[in-house]
Amino acid sequence: MDELAGLLAGDVRVHVHRRADVDRVWRDSHGGQPLPVSPWAFRAWARGPVVRVFVDETETPASTAWLLLHELAHVALGGAPYLAAAYRRRPKPPGYLAHDDVHEAWPEEQLANHVATELLPVLGHPSGDYSRRWWRRRVQGRRGGQVSTGQFSACSP
Repeated sequence: MDELAGLLAGDVRVHVHRRADVDRVWRDSHGGQPLPVSPWAFRAWARGPVVRVFVDETETPASTAWLLLHELAHVALGGAPYLAAAYRRRPKPPGYLAHDDVHEAWPEEQLANHVATELLPVLGHPSGDYSRRWWRRRVQGRRGGQVSTGQFSACSP
């Protein structure tokens, strides 16, 4: 973790929560606003220097580490105004939170996925892609078929 901390500018707070607490944590973090999608629509988020990761039986130690690295990439991008301006120039498309394929197509998500995959060995895990597509298959396998992610259903193969 020390090596990872050296790669970040500034302090970052990381909170790890049980997936069962998604709705409560969302409300607490978003001024009381209700969760706009299913608790199964996402695994984590970063807002400023705060990262929130949700874990349950669908995650593995490697996928949880990958997820942390993915969210830290969002934080790092936010600390680089020149790059953030380029990656965040386009608004998030409709369905960004709820639709896996829309989410994964956004350039910032592709960057964060790449960073997480490349840096995973820093945390002692073999390099691997634990993006939403990987996770969605695990969720569907453990929760029995199609899992609603909110306004859309998951579109992963």
